[in-house]
Amino acid sequence: MKKNSDAKPPQLLFTERQLDVISCWSEVSGEMAVAERLGVSVHTVHTHLKRMRQKIGVKRTFEVYQYARKQGWLE
Repeated sequence: MKKNSDAKPPQLLFTERQLDVISCWSEVSGEMAVAERLGVSVHTVHTHLKRMRQKIGVKRTFEVYQYARKQGWLE
């Protein structure tokens, strides 16, 4: 995980696990696939994604992904 020099460290906004979830989400299709890959329940993935959307005030998970990429938190 790389960081832009102007960006806040991700731990101040998203947890490391939340970043794992959004990174995995960008590679596979759907919450169930993310849950299977990370070894957690679909409910856990859904909750992580929901809280990330709430933290940055967006409605779609893709917007969370775009935000994390822009911040340099995802490769």
